[in-house]
Amino acid sequence: EIAWDDFVAVATEHLSRWARLETRAALALLLDPTTAPASELLLRGQLEALAHLSWITEGSGAAGQRRRALCYELGRLKRYRDGWLKMSPEAVSHLPDNTAEQLEHDIASLQQLHLEAGCRCGGRNDGAVEAQLRSLAKTLGQPAIYELWATSSFVAHQFGYDRIAKPAGKGLTSASEATLGDRVKLLSWVLLVFGYMGQAALQLTNPNQQVRFASGVRLYLGSASFKRATREIGPDSVYS
Repeated sequence: EIAWDDFVAVATEHLSRWARLETRAALALLLDPTTAPASELLLRGQLEALAHLSWITEGSGAAGQRRRALCYELGRLKRYRDGWLKMSPEAVSHLPDNTAEQLEHDIASLQQLHLEAGCRCGGRNDGAVEAQLRSLAKTLGQPAIYELWATSSFVAHQFGYDRIAKPAGKGLTSASEATLGDRVKLLSWVLLVFGYMGQAALQLTNPNQQVRFASGVRLYLGSASFKRATREIGPDSVYS
């Protein structure tokens, strides 16, 4: 059980749980060549979770990490509140009548703690993801950490039609399936991001285990199978 005011542990649990769920779903999609391209959407979610969590790890000492976790939790609740308020009363009729009041109460409480921690940023938001992934890619020496996030927007906004179709002449396209090579590459990146996510989570909650886990990630990165699976990747796509 996690204490409500252990904000580092709370933020780590929120972000790690999403990452685990998205990883499992991506693996399920990759089993089928007709659904494999959709795993890129889940890879994007993994990367955004990694961006927030890695940013928390970079806080200065325990106090800095706690402050950053507060930034994330405050921003998360504000975004949830803002989205909830856009819905019609009918769409949220299944929620308790005091949901809005409870959200405002929780936000006000976090805002006070956030101020007491010495930060006035107003809460972290998804606009901070890109800069963090750029920085993280440079730190890790893995340009794909940022590039995969950038190119996955093609799929998220239905622009990446090349993922699911191929030219058929006269301006038409025909459906196509992900090749085995495509699926292996996607699998390699899904596992890579999950590895970095696990490393960041353990750094915050169990540093002793983090050392062993990091060693395993480095072994994976150095393995012949990973290098073989990813040697053809370019900056524009996970597809060759």
